[in-house]
Amino acid sequence: MSMMKRNIVLAAVLSASIPAMSMANATVPEQDISFVYIAGKSQPCTGVAPQQCMQIRSSANEEWQNYYGNIEGFDFKNDGTESLLKIRKEKIKNPAADQSSEKWVLVDVVTERQPLSDLLSPFPEPEKDWARSVIHVPQQLNEEDYRVEIIAGKTLEIDCNHHILPATYKEETIQGWGYDYYVIEPEEGKMISTMMACQAPMRNEFVSTANGPGLVRYNSRLPIVVYTPKDTEIRYRIWKTDAATSQADRL
Repeated sequence: MSMMKRNIVLAAVLSASIPAMSMANATVPEQDISFVYIAGKSQPCTGVAPQQCMQIRSSANEEWQNYYGNIEGFDFKNDGTESLLKIRKEKIKNPAADQSSEKWVLVDVVTERQPLSDLLSPFPEPEKDWARSVIHVPQQLNEEDYRVEIIAGKTLEIDCNHHILPATYKEETIQGWGYDYYVIEPEEGKMISTMMACQAPMRNEFVSTANGPGLVRYNSRLPIVVYTPKDTEIRYRIWKTDAATSQADRL
């Protein structure tokens, strides 16, 4: 084949392929990677007709909202198992009148956790006059950046001084499971305080114990379980670290 004929054939092939390539590029959907939380149970909702909707939210601090569609590639169990998903949002061109303009496609299941009732089954029931307090923190991205502060105490009538309750504290492990739990018992009738003269009237205020777990690992897959006498409260606070670090001075 002469050089001229080869050039003519090549030009024809390129001319035919360019429209096809342009058409293919035109149909590639816009893509957006997001993370979404899925509740363990669906709820009744009404779209075009009454149906069951997955409950979703984009962060652990938001309220659950209805999601009327499906997530392509995700098997929603509806058995109480909560999931944190990485998804891709794709725009749908020319959707039908009753169709969303966007579809969600599963990229990865970041975490899953069983229903709380299942997670609690290995933990012992509280003894008489004792209570079992449960902290079930929400799923988070990068949970290693979080900690949970456990605070035990009682609401008591106190004066203006700073008060604290002496208490015994121990950490136990469930044999055969490896799950840890905490036991905190304030010493009955004892309280330590500063000795300032007070002019203000007595007030009811939460007084924390001197001993306790303090800051513990953030793990949304397992509950934090604490046993105390019934008159003792368990409160908690969630801490988040800053990714930035600072250089220490050398002196």
